[in-house]
Amino acid sequence: MENRKEGAGMSGEPDIASYAEGLRERLRHLLQGVPQRELARRLGIPNQSFNRYFHGTMPPAWLCSHIVSVLGVNPSWLLTGEGEAFLADINAGNKQTAENLLELVQAMNSVAKMRLGALTGKQHYKVLRELNDAFLQLEDLRAKINVNTLPVFQQIYKDLWKALETNDLDRAASLVTAGDQVSRICDDAQCRRGFSYLKSAYLYKFGDIDGFVRQLHEVVRLYAMEGEHPDDAGWKRIGSFMIALLSSWRGRQARSLCDAYLGLSHDSQAPRAAIDYLKSWSGYFDLEAGEWEIGQLKIGEAFRSSQQWDLSRPEALPTNVERVRQILKMHLWTSMYYSRTISVREMLAAECSSNFKVTFLAPVLCWERDPDVLSDFITSLERAEMDEQEASSPAFKALRALTFEQFSRMRRVLEAKRANSSKTGGKALQPGASSSEEVRLFADLMNAEVATLSGASREAAALVLANDARLHGATNLTPPLLFRAMHYRNVLETMPRPSASQRDAVRRAKRFFENHLSKSYHCF
Repeated sequence: MENRKEGAGMSGEPDIASYAEGLRERLRHLLQGVPQRELARRLGIPNQSFNRYFHGTMPPAWLCSHIVSVLGVNPSWLLTGEGEAFLADINAGNKQTAENLLELVQAMNSVAKMRLGALTGKQHYKVLRELNDAFLQLEDLRAKINVNTLPVFQQIYKDLWKALETNDLDRAASLVTAGDQVSRICDDAQCRRGFSYLKSAYLYKFGDIDGFVRQLHEVVRLYAMEGEHPDDAGWKRIGSFMIALLSSWRGRQARSLCDAYLGLSHDSQAPRAAIDYLKSWSGYFDLEAGEWEIGQLKIGEAFRSSQQWDLSRPEALPTNVERVRQILKMHLWTSMYYSRTISVREMLAAECSSNFKVTFLAPVLCWERDPDVLSDFITSLERAEMDEQEASSPAFKALRALTFEQFSRMRRVLEAKRANSSKTGGKALQPGASSSEEVRLFADLMNAEVATLSGASREAAALVLANDARLHGATNLTPPLLFRAMHYRNVLETMPRPSASQRDAVRRAKRFFENHLSKSYHCF
């Protein structure tokens, strides 16, 4: 199930000829044990007319409806080939499953009624035998129910995949609910892992980032609990997890998740490319956490190893090798920028998607405060097209749009300062009430930055102080390192003579820069 390739599109013109042949094949299936003339008689259709639908003529909708109502055929099976052929078969299966579930509950009650304290009495051997019999009955019934529910679980998985591919979130929501219920009584490991992965994708599309993180940890837990490792398709998903978490400013969670996957890769048959990819991400998260030395070592090792991947074995490589190598290069360049080995212009020259530009380059430009570089970035962001993954994420689209607007304001203020003009960035931008938490925090940080650059000291100090309280309060968000640095720079610029209420913020800002400068972050 998990070997199915991600991103298989649902677009394109339908193959009418293939569909018609499939429908005719299902009509022929109905003839098993029944002469065609007899079937035509039951349907009230002349046999000669009925015969045409088996040899070239597309069976019309009215005939399909008539077959369903007269013969009790399952409409889903007739039209798509999915499910049981006859509704009676479905009911029989449901009845058997219900009976098994009832027996399972009864068996569990039998186990629960066993008093373990009785094992110390004279009848303990008898009680042990009864307890063992009850457990055997329980396990036998669970196995039967697993057989009965497995096809249902597999169908939910397939339907959920289709719903997510077509971005049908209403249908996906119903399927996730159904899958949650079935997963409680179906023990198939592959189905449970596959469903957990799809549920995480649904939660991300729906904007529930915290739920998305929890579900990804559940996928790791299922692999670890079963002593197994992700297959090639599973390893290829990991990168999309990292990008999604980083774009959502869940750096701490992304770091722990990456290290958990990296732990799974030890002593396993994980492809070399997957291990390199994980190691590079782990190094990047070390950079963001203030551990430049260990981070750049991991990134350097992964980057050098990536240049030696065996391109003759595509099954062991990422789906898009160049995209992954591009990510590894961005990790490397970020580490080099932090140590001032390369310039912002060299980073901006990289050809990458709009997701990479917002994720990796936007924080750098905020720190640089160069209007010319900002202008070039805005132009490149306008020209960069969103890929399928980016376009399907409401959170990313909102963040991209807000980045464009805020950087345009920032550029205007910087150009005005260079021309000794008093022009301000205009009214602060506020995202909609339904915007995600990271989008709202990004807007607040940028509003404070524009106010600081505009010279509105009192307004800027109030905004910066409110942001400082938020960053050090109860939040799951971890803004990128350079956004945090931008905030602390604003703290020091707007509070040169701190009041009693500002001293803690100033103390934290000084400690931030002292700590990072001592660890080779020469960009500060």
